[in-house]
Amino acid sequence: MQNALSDLKLLVGIEGYVLDMDDTKTLTSGKTVFETYIESASLESEKTMQSWGVDTTNATPEVLTAEVLLVKASIIESMGFQDAIDPQNIKVGDESRSYLKLSPEERGSKSAYFKNKAYYTIFGKYPSEAIGVL
Repeated sequence: MQNALSDLKLLVGIEGYVLDMDDTKTLTSGKTVFETYIESASLESEKTMQSWGVDTTNATPEVLTAEVLLVKASIIESMGFQDAIDPQNIKVGDESRSYLKLSPEERGSKSAYFKNKAYYTIFGKYPSEAIGVL
């Protein structure tokens, strides 16, 4: 994880209750369920960046920003697998904290958007189809 967990939670801009995850009670690990989820999504984002050939040991501003974007993409993708909540109810990042309903196709498109934006943030260009990000 590049960003501090507390910072990453704020930067992602989604509350745990939206994902039906508690963010008040701590587990034996000392983290909440939501913090554990965000941490897992962050590790996934790190693996994605490493697959692109990025040195994730160097926390540049681009890597920090890409991590946030990839965590958002992961949240959007995983929302479709949540049984306890409406899988189409995701926050897309406006300041009013409103939530939009997205179809599975729109979720896929939104997730790809965040992944492509993360790639662009790091490399200054959009990925080719060979990269598999599109």
